[in-house]
Amino acid sequence: MNKKNQLIRKIQALDFAIYEMVLYLDTHPYCAQGLRLLAQYRAERKAAVTEYENTYGKLVLTAADAGNGNRWNWVNDPWPWENEGNE
Repeated sequence: MNKKNQLIRKIQALDFAIYEMVLYLDTHPYCAQGLRLLAQYRAERKAAVTEYENTYGKLVLTAADAGNGNRWNWVNDPWPWENEGNE
């Protein structure tokens, strides 16, 4: 598995762990260990997303990514399938 796919899977695993911690904290809102673990997972996810975006480009398109000006630039980036197998 290449580095790009490893990062995506790591981000997906952290997303899952964060979601599970949120559900746990819904019923245990004062659990200090749960709150620490949630903060740790969030920090790890942020670092993984930063690494991914610095290397491969945006992970998720948001309205803030639309850019300034009178032209939509998102389509100028390579499509996901244009990069597959070229690494």
